[in-house]
Order: sequence, then C-alpha cells, then structure tokens
Amino acid sequence: MKTETDTALDAYQQQLVVTREISEAFFEGAGRIENVWLEQTGRILDEQLKFFRAAAAVQDPQGLAALHSAFFSQSPNDLIKAQQQILNVVTDTQTRISKILSNNASLLKAGFPSLGSKAIPLATPESSNTPVSKKESAHAKG
Repeated sequence: MKTETDTALDAYQQQLVVTREISEAFFEGAGRIENVWLEQTGRILDEQLKFFRAAAAVQDPQGLAALHSAFFSQSPNDLIKAQQQILNVVTDTQTRISKILSNNASLLKAGFPSLGSKAIPLATPESSNTPVSKKESAHAKG
C-alpha cells in the first residue's frame, strides 16, 4: 500500500512540475506580448502628441492639410513590426511548451501506468455518459 501511495504521489508531483513549467512559459510569453503593446502604444501616443503640437503651431488651413498628409500618409511599419514581434512570441511560447511536454512525456508515462486504471482515468468520459443538465438527463433516460 505504501508503494502505491508513493508512486501516486510521485506521479502527481511530476504532473505539478510540468504544469508549473508550462504556466511559467505561458505567463512569460504573455508578459512579452504586453511589453510589445506598451511600446507600440507609447510610440503612437508620441506621434499623436507631435501632430497636435505641430497642428497648434499651424496658422493656415493649407498648412493644416499638409500637416495631416505628412503625419497620416506614413506606412504602418511600426504596427507591422509589432505584429511580427507578437507572432514570434507566440511561436516561441508554443515551442517552449512543446519542449516541456516532450521532455517530460517519458516521466509522466512512466508514473501513470503504475497507478492503475482506478486511480487516474485515461480518457474523459463520453458526453452521453455524463449529462450536463436535468433536461439532458431526462432525455438520456427516455
């Protein structure tokens, strides 16, 4: 009995370690995406401030039209760069999570079979076996 308990505890500890590593990878990626958005937002606000300062200094309608064209005809290179950075972060995060799972797959596979089929279900129950509501339960019986 003691061996089964130790094996189950080891398997659960391994699962917790893997879950923690995956969570760290996910939250690190989310933090990197947040930094990209904060930098991009700062750039946009700086550009808007420059535009409003320049617009306040303009004294004729033609100058305002030229100013508007100068500021808003620029290509969105910064936005494209930010999107590329975000896609890179997502890809890096997915790769890191895949590596964590592949590195720990053998440990997890080794622990679970020793627990027996009663300790940990290997598959989720079928939806027909687990009614969600009373209406579905009555429908399943009828």
